[in-house]
Amino acid sequence: MPHNRFSGILVICGALEGILSRIVRGLVSIGCLMLVVIWSGRSVQAEIVSQENFDSGRVGAWSPFATPNGTLGGEGFPVFVNCDAAGTGHISRCWQVKVGQIQYSPDQDLQQGGGLEVRQALAPGWLKLSVFVMVTYASQNDRRNLAGGLFEWIIDHQVMGRHEIGPIENGATIRHHFTADIPVEAGSHLIQLRMSRPFTSGAGRQAPLQFIDDLALDWSPR
Repeated sequence: MPHNRFSGILVICGALEGILSRIVRGLVSIGCLMLVVIWSGRSVQAEIVSQENFDSGRVGAWSPFATPNGTLGGEGFPVFVNCDAAGTGHISRCWQVKVGQIQYSPDQDLQQGGGLEVRQALAPGWLKLSVFVMVTYASQNDRRNLAGGLFEWIIDHQVMGRHEIGPIENGATIRHHFTADIPVEAGSHLIQLRMSRPFTSGAGRQAPLQFIDDLALDWSPR
């Protein structure tokens, strides 16, 4: 009889051991799955590469540039001014230009102007480009202007995104949140925000004004 009781205890202990083993394995599996989910969530978070709101009165790591026959507006441009480029009612510092051709030249690309550029080292992934743009026009002579400005995201001299503000009435304001999502390879990349118009501009000319604010580059892995 004692032998039978001992055998029964061994059977029960063996069963409990199997149950506990399955529970432990299950807990370990759940823990590993949670770690994978947490790690995956971290890996897809975007990383801010560059963010400029111009409140300091500077363009940070960015540099102004002009196209071969282009101008940012001549004397007095570019300039930092207060504006509401996002249209939220919040006034902040913006970068203002008055882009266009220096001289009319049908032998060159009619779209001339300039903008801001930065060289950035990136890992393979996705680059989100974002900026708030605004165009205003005020003239003592004309009711409208035919070209408010062409805005382009350019990476390594290739246009990757564009938004055109065409005719603009005298006294009008046009805003746009200009974004683009672009795949990038590992390496150093030249990133440009270019603004241009097919007409002349410069000091003393009543051409449309272009404003930009909250210029941001966000990188995320593929």
